[in-house]
Amino acid sequence: MNNILSDIISEPVEVKNIVKPVETKNIDKQNEVKNIVKPVETEIIVESNDKQNEDKQSDDKKFDYKIVTNIYDKIVNYVSTMENSIISIAIVIILFMICLFALFLFPKPKVFFDIKVDKDDLFDQYHNEIKTEIENQNNLYIKNGLIKDEELLPVIPIYGLSYIESYKYKNIYELFRTIPYVRFAGIINLKPAFEQCPSYGYAEVANDTLRCFYAVNISSTNKSGIWIDGEKKFFVDRQWLICDISREHLLFNKDKYSYTTLLWVDIDRPDNIHKGCSINDDIEKDEILKLFKAYSSNNAIDSKSSKSTDKSTDSKNSK
Repeated sequence: MNNILSDIISEPVEVKNIVKPVETKNIDKQNEVKNIVKPVETEIIVESNDKQNEDKQSDDKKFDYKIVTNIYDKIVNYVSTMENSIISIAIVIILFMICLFALFLFPKPKVFFDIKVDKDDLFDQYHNEIKTEIENQNNLYIKNGLIKDEELLPVIPIYGLSYIESYKYKNIYELFRTIPYVRFAGIINLKPAFEQCPSYGYAEVANDTLRCFYAVNISSTNKSGIWIDGEKKFFVDRQWLICDISREHLLFNKDKYSYTTLLWVDIDRPDNIHKGCSINDDIEKDEILKLFKAYSSNNAIDSKSSKSTDKSTDSKNSK
């Protein structure tokens, strides 16, 4: 037993002696492993840096590609806009040529017409008598309280709508009788700083007639006139102005202090002049004829009463 125990006791000593070198060997092996692993780690780091550089280069390439694509897109857009602008310019030129061609084939109808006046024009010869007759009658209106001082009636009817004023304006009436194919005739007074609302003539009359103006007394030069469908003309003393009032028109007097007085006559259109184009079927929307109608109904009573009084006085004198 002692021998066995001694053997057991002695064995650890031997084991210690054996284990020591083994431990040193393991340590050396670990150091060796560490020495082996270190370069591997450095290699992995190097490889990772190379990959990062490669990735950066690839990103740079991608960035360069994006720049190129952007420039390409801009060029394409510019070219397309240039093409669109060229097309639009071509369309505008074509439309312009079509308009010119249409104007050449279908010119705008005339709204003002020239008139050949004989040297022996009766209205010009009796101009002073016309002017005096109108002024005297205005003074009578003021004296009788029909109008206020320095105010004139805008429209004075003489002939039309079965009405004839041959008593108050004898000379003017007789002069109107020398004109053929008269439908309406009268006097117009354009007050200072006046502009008529744009309107179309009464279709039943305007489409088959031309309106003639004779300037008795204008306010001042290039201040009063008529505008028709984009064209404008001024009235001139002792001259006629013939126009188409079936189109949109307006009368005006831009002078701030003086009236413009006109004679006006609606005559049948000659056969060589186109028919009017007014669609106004209401006489109340024709300002001149509207006032003509209103004043003719009132003046007709006044003229009849004045005639009857004159006849009664004549009969008394004869007795």
